[in-house]
Amino acid sequence: QADTLCYTTLMLTKNDHSHKTTLFYPLLLILAGSFLRFIFLDKHNLWYDEVASLILAQKDYISIRSPLYYHLLKLSTVFFGTSEWALRLPSAAFSTASLFFVYLLAKKLAGLHIALFSLAITVLSAFHLWYAQEARAYTLTLLLGTASTFFLYSLLISQKNKNHILLYICLSTIGLYSSYFYITLFVFQQLYVLCTFKRPLYLK
Repeated sequence: QADTLCYTTLMLTKNDHSHKTTLFYPLLLILAGSFLRFIFLDKHNLWYDEVASLILAQKDYISIRSPLYYHLLKLSTVFFGTSEWALRLPSAAFSTASLFFVYLLAKKLAGLHIALFSLAITVLSAFHLWYAQEARAYTLTLLLGTASTFFLYSLLISQKNKNHILLYICLSTIGLYSSYFYITLFVFQQLYVLCTFKRPLYLK
């Protein structure tokens, strides 16, 4: 079914460069992805790591591992309670938001058709769906990492929008508070800049 949807998406857009292709299909896929991520959030009971997330979010001090996520999870429990649905809600929201940046980044890198194909694959990704319905910090880190990479690449290929560097710096800073694993992405982003460009555009 996943292969069929991806193939259909590619065929529908192969010879169509209309406004419908650039707006309607991405929105349709993102809506489908949102539905898949929010449905059945409370189907399964919390497992050990999710319970640990709840315990850490309720403490007066916040874990150094993912401080931003636990602050946001704590905020979610204030408004929505501590049910399975409420605890997994932030992860589903972050996962859905990341679909938008997956599309934008793929479009910037490879064009419209590949962007739609990439979005369709991500919408149906088993791993993406799994972590979208788990009360852990992974989808927050994914969202911030994808968004920061998009703005960094946009900055490197064009200096027309100086706001990109501010957005990149802000997202990277926030990302470092979302997970200590984020530093790995940050390091590789800088290596990419150094290896690809003799002099990074944002240093000119």
